[in-house]
Amino acid sequence: MTRPPLSPAAHLAADFLRTHDHFLLLTHARPDGDTIGSAYALCLGLRAIGKQAGLLYNPAVGELFAPYMETVKADFDTGNATVVTVDVADSALLFPEAEEYKDRITLVIDHHKANRVDCPLKAVDEGAAAACELVREILEILSVELSPEMAEGIYMGLMTDSGCFRFSNVRQKTQLYAADAIAAGADAFALARRHFIKKSRAKMALESTVFANVRSFHEGKILLLTLPRSLAESLGAREEDVNGLASMTTAAEGCEIGIFCREMADGAIKASVRTDLFADAALLCSAFGGGGHAKAAGCTLHLPMEEAAELLVKEAEKQLC
Repeated sequence: MTRPPLSPAAHLAADFLRTHDHFLLLTHARPDGDTIGSAYALCLGLRAIGKQAGLLYNPAVGELFAPYMETVKADFDTGNATVVTVDVADSALLFPEAEEYKDRITLVIDHHKANRVDCPLKAVDEGAAAACELVREILEILSVELSPEMAEGIYMGLMTDSGCFRFSNVRQKTQLYAADAIAAGADAFALARRHFIKKSRAKMALESTVFANVRSFHEGKILLLTLPRSLAESLGAREEDVNGLASMTTAAEGCEIGIFCREMADGAIKASVRTDLFADAALLCSAFGGGGHAKAAGCTLHLPMEEAAELLVKEAEKQLC
């Protein structure tokens, strides 16, 4: 089988990384498997070719991802560091401790259609299922041999951003780079077990409670889930327990648009939208200043839960009409 060509975005990023040094990598708030996995693998790859690199520690990292961040967190003076974001679609998505670096971002490595980070150089491949696809290509261009650790980070990002390779964003490269990662030492079963098969008791209780109160609109084509902060706290739900709830909505037969509204600590409503065949999640969320991908996107509304939910459902109905 002929391998597909490497993306221009990967060449752009690799050329920059090859000619610079002393990198500080930034991940996004509420970190997931792709932002952590891609930053982790890239950091290890840069170190493998003699570059100084580290991740700015993200205090919001959960138990699933903390070991990766601990391994590669920056332990050097970041005053003159070259700042790079990985899987960050918008500067507004940076975690608070990263805010001071947002005006120093020089390179963006991303796969979101509408990247709104203000920086001189953007390496964005909109067709990639995950930022880890770009990182895999960057490491290949830089002649970095994948270590088992790099491979694990890449496989984790590919797997989590593609719903364990079930979503429509999966393409030939996604599967090819997953195979590369397995060949280099990534334990596919262990990662699938950790991220998709096993659930904490709090997550099971959360799913049961939230889905027992699911609301249906437009003849079942729109499903709405809401999670008040008080409920999450009463169940002892962690960040990783909440992840994945949005994607479960479109599993329901007949559902075209799934909306998951979660109340955050500051009272804002974080909405995650998932779509099935026809609707555009990014278009829906753009009406509220958000964005993402056609099948998975998000936005934040500074309104009471019911008001926010009502507006999101009305916007979803416009697409179905």
